[in-house]
Amino acid sequence: MKMKHIINVKEFKNKHLELKRHVNLTSELMYSDAYRTLTASSIHILHRFMQKRTWTDRRGRKKDWDYNDYKNGGLRFPYSEAKIMGIPGSTFDRSLEQLCNLGFITVEHQGGTLGDKQDYTQFMYIENWKEYGKPGFEPGVRPKTIRYSSGFDEFNKTRNEKKQKMPVNNDCG
Repeated sequence: MKMKHIINVKEFKNKHLELKRHVNLTSELMYSDAYRTLTASSIHILHRFMQKRTWTDRRGRKKDWDYNDYKNGGLRFPYSEAKIMGIPGSTFDRSLEQLCNLGFITVEHQGGTLGDKQDYTQFMYIENWKEYGKPGFEPGVRPKTIRYSSGFDEFNKTRNEKKQKMPVNNDCG
């Protein structure tokens, strides 16, 4: 299966989106039923999430480091970054939904738009995918993005004006 997404490499590097981090895939993950259920785009996005994780700060000598000790929270992956990577918005949305449902990520902080201000959604990498296919597995739910614009204010204003113009009939008899 070929990925049809084309990365604009020049824009990708100019926006400082190129990460020089390794992605460690365990055999447990690669051969799991949940991972094999993912679409090609979802796998690409999952790898990007895994690449964005940072190491926990552990003082001491190098041999004391646990190389699987990541900070799994606070991962941001905005639609603008996906677009630069060549992933259409609808595909990105479906992939996030699939990753949440199969237990790879969860929403840590719900972002959205409020007027002209934007807040990015923050995700957390989780390992609920290990329970996929077992009787106790519950699919994750991804909340919908909060969007607000001045259009709502205009709509409510005209609706209230119409209500005020309507005559009120208090006759009960």
